[in-house]
Amino acid sequence: MEIDGLTKQQVKIADMLWMSDTLEEAEKIVKVFGKEASVVMELMLLASLDDDVDQMQEYSDAERLLLTIMTQK
Repeated sequence: MEIDGLTKQQVKIADMLWMSDTLEEAEKIVKVFGKEASVVMELMLLASLDDDVDQMQEYSDAERLLLTIMTQK
């Protein structure tokens, strides 16, 4: 996972979040660093989803939705 444009502080937060073993540990990090940690966590989740989509070979949900839209009168 790669997130461009993070400050040194945000990289530190991301590293700590990445290394946390439990949700409780991640919540403690967010409590200590506040909104900045929440934003970094969301960026990490979005980057993870982006990586998952990049690995996909089929997009059955999107294809089904497009087919529904295209066949509506």
